[in-house]
Amino acid sequence: MPEPTATGVTLSGASIEFQGVGFDGPAADASRERIFTFVSRSAGIVEASAEASGSDSIRLCLGRGAPGSVTAQRCRESTEAKVTSAASGAETPWTVTLIGAEGAGGTANLVLSFPSDEPSVTVDGFRFQGLAFGDFNGFVADVQATGAGNLGVAATWSGGSVPYRLTFADDDAVIEEETGEGMAVSTTVAVSSAGAYRIALGNQQEFAEQDLTLRATISWP
Repeated sequence: MPEPTATGVTLSGASIEFQGVGFDGPAADASRERIFTFVSRSAGIVEASAEASGSDSIRLCLGRGAPGSVTAQRCRESTEAKVTSAASGAETPWTVTLIGAEGAGGTANLVLSFPSDEPSVTVDGFRFQGLAFGDFNGFVADVQATGAGNLGVAATWSGGSVPYRLTFADDDAVIEEETGEGMAVSTTVAVSSAGAYRIALGNQQEFAEQDLTLRATISWP
């Protein structure tokens, strides 16, 4: 099936790249999808693309609607998968899922692009297992701010209270850091100009014996 096009519209400038997303495969214990949700706010192209770091294929899906009520879903299975769809002018929720198609799992970089002047993305199903687990410990996300405004993260995790570290950085250095202990964090950082910013959240335990599941909403100007 050919990918959709939107006449007179280029790929939206609202984008976010997740670095080294640890994903489960069918052989993993308590295997679950990594879920990404967001809202398009004007006509344009919605795109999800992912590239696995190993040889095992991933399954990447994009559909309209919230999790559990997705329609017009498109899926690809490959080590490099890309799925696109056309957004109308109306506000529309979208759901992207990522999971391994074989093996126990691995890591992938994932990019989401969509038309919005108030972009935010919610991730769910992420593992939050501690420093020893590398890519299965929260998220690292790169965003391109189009102007001054607020970078924000609101996150919760199930499985118990743990020490956490949340950082906001630009091309030069960390501009804000928050550490604490609990089962949630919510922080907003003002930035004065457009540019590239990195947001990262991790469990600061060496390793967590319990299964910790992270949900977080990331927003940027």
